[in-house]
Order: sequence, then C-alpha cells, then structure tokens
Amino acid sequence: MPERGNPESPPARLFGVAEGDDWEAEVRRLLADEAARPRPTRADLAGVAITRARRVRRRRGVIGFAMIVIGTVAATGVALHDWRGGGESSEFGVVSELAEDQLPADPSPDEVPELAIDVSIPVRLSTDLVGDGTTGELVLATAHGQTIPLGPIEDVSAAYRFGEGWAVVSGQPGTTRLWWVTGQEEPRPLLAGMDAIVVGHGQVAWQRGVILSAATLTADGQLADRVSTAAPRGDGLPVGFVQEAVLMERTGSTGWDTWHPGHGDYRPTWTDDVLEVYGSPSPSTVGLVPPLPGADGPCLAQLDIELEVDGVSCVPEQLSPDAPGAVSPRGDWLLNGSLLVDLQKAFSGARDEAVTEVADAAPAVTTPVWLGPDRVLFRTEDSLVQLWPGRLRDGAPDAVEQIPLYASPPWIVQPV
Repeated sequence: MPERGNPESPPARLFGVAEGDDWEAEVRRLLADEAARPRPTRADLAGVAITRARRVRRRRGVIGFAMIVIGTVAATGVALHDWRGGGESSEFGVVSELAEDQLPADPSPDEVPELAIDVSIPVRLSTDLVGDGTTGELVLATAHGQTIPLGPIEDVSAAYRFGEGWAVVSGQPGTTRLWWVTGQEEPRPLLAGMDAIVVGHGQVAWQRGVILSAATLTADGQLADRVSTAAPRGDGLPVGFVQEAVLMERTGSTGWDTWHPGHGDYRPTWTDDVLEVYGSPSPSTVGLVPPLPGADGPCLAQLDIELEVDGVSCVPEQLSPDAPGAVSPRGDWLLNGSLLVDLQKAFSGARDEAVTEVADAAPAVTTPVWLGPDRVLFRTEDSLVQLWPGRLRDGAPDAVEQIPLYASPPWIVQPV
C-alpha cells in the first residue's frame, strides 16, 4: 500500500465526480466572491482538510488518499472531490479521494434476484418500482417485467425514469449520491457526497456545503450545461423544481425561495408567507398559506414562479402542510394526505365541492407519484394505493385500487 502523502497513480476520474466538471475554475471564482464579503475569523484550513480527509475513507478497498490544495489541483489535473462549508463561518476544505469503490462483478442471468414483493405488481401497475430483492439486495423491477440488480446502491430515497435509463438518489445529507442505471452495466455514479440532490423535468440540482449547482440531465445519463452559484447562507437546501426554477426551502424555519439557473447567481428573496409549495411543471404552482380569518386551517394559494401569491381559496376541509402531497402534471389535482382537491373548482368559486376524501384507503406516508394526468400512486403503511381522481370525483366504484404489501414497501419510480 502506498504512503498517504505519495499515492502511486491517481485514477483518470474520481468517484462521484461527473466528467467535464471544471472544479478548479469554479472554486477560484467562488473563492473570489467570498473574499469580497466580510468574513469571521478563518479556521485552520489544514486542520479542517485533515479532519475531513479522514471522514471520506471508504469502508471497502481503500487504496489511499492525499491532501490536495487548489494549487496542486491545477498542477496535477486531479479533480476536486470533497469540499464543504458549515454555515456562515465555513471555509473550503480541499480533499482528493484517490480510491474508487470496488463494485461487484456483473451477475450472471441465473443470479439476478427478483423483487421480494409480488414481481407481477410493477406490470399490473404499469410502473417501475425499487425494492428489496429475494436475495436481500436492492433491485429495480420494471413495468415490462425486467428485474435489474442495483449492486452498490443502498438507502434509496428517490428514483426517476428518464430517457434511456433511471436516475436514482441514495444516501443521507452529506453522503447523498446520484446514480445512472441502465440495466446494461453496473450503476454509474454521477454525483457523490452531496447535502441534497433533486431531480425533475429533465433537470438536476444539488448542493454541497457553500455551492449550489444545477444541470440538464441528458437521455443517456450525463449532466450537461452545469452552472453553480453560492448556496444560501444559513439553513436552506434545494427540494424540487417550480417549472425551470430550483425550489429552495429553509431547513431551520419556514421559508421558501427559487433560483433560476439560466438567469445568473442565486439572490436570496425568501418568503415566509407560504407554508408549503407543491412543485409542478405546469405554469400554475400551488401552495398552502396560513389561514385567513374564519378558516379552520391552511388555505390553498396560486403562486407564480417567484412564489408570489396570485389567489387564495380556503376550502372547508383542513389541509395540512405536514401531509405528503403532490400536484398532477397539468395542475388539475392536488393530493394532500387522504384529501383529493379539484384545483379548478377550488379557485373558480366552487370550493365547497372541490375536496373529496379518499375514504377507502389509509393516508399516504410518502410523496404521491403522478403516473399521468389522471392517475396517482402512493404508499401507505402496508399497501400501495392507485387512485384515479376523475373516477373518485364521479363516485365510480373502481376509483381506488389497494395492493397489500407483505414485505418492505418499495419506492415508486417517478416518470420525468
């Protein structure tokens, strides 16, 4: 094993760093921006870097690691991999990880595991699911009956069907990763070690320490046209998209904002007047605002892309900002917990008729996934529930379908 300070030969590309990322230029620009701002007393960068380098050691197949400052990056061409900030007093800790994870070899056809739950469910629902396989590892079961082992991916938090493959988000804040899965080769890491990653409408946004970035996700799993800016100081992370804008949420208190990657750097304009925002590709964005006089609970609000309130409707039923919710692709429906809202009625004077309770199923425990303009799927504690809103509004007996789960609940793959 080589000595820590003298690795034998770094790999051509570091694990989790997308090809083509000009990290050196990005860091130089952002350091210049930061230098122009009043800053508190600086920390010992060498001590910070050493401490963080120890944290990024992999549990498996560690070949070695080296401490690299920005000048070394420029001299050697090694990509910048691990740097993060910590609030207003944060600094850049520069670390280069030289060891890639040791990925398992491709399994033979006889070793491909099946989904632990009924493998016919994805076909029956005409959607893809991610869940535990019969051998204990994660697999992706497609609507066409294919089962794809996910190999090194663990702790999935979201999955999206896009182009020629799937984008899968895994890990917790600080270790969040974005993977590209095709079924033809081992899952390929696109991003690693992030504080947050969100995917939507062919876009990806992510944050790591003091840097907020966005890119276009191509059909073959590349991050193109990447742009970066200084992340919001204090608590704030990307949580979704409002049309082409990145939706930001405060993590320490209520507050929402948007960043338009195509319009330049992020300039904070937080609003505290909105309790919840349901990102949508449709021009009509919907959120919840505090109750107006006489209302029993939060009211619906139509929001523009800057999250300014354009209209308010207080329906009789109590909507909750804490309940999982999602708006349909065309902006016609909102599913909030166990309440289905016809948004056209809610904002056209028929608010007393706008809400229908999904009485035949338990409330959603994760964000509902719209599989089309008039079909939504969500997880409860012990089942998958498929709902056709138009049928439910009309009182049709086949509006709700429940599928009991007798194994670990799967993640529903979101069409993008």
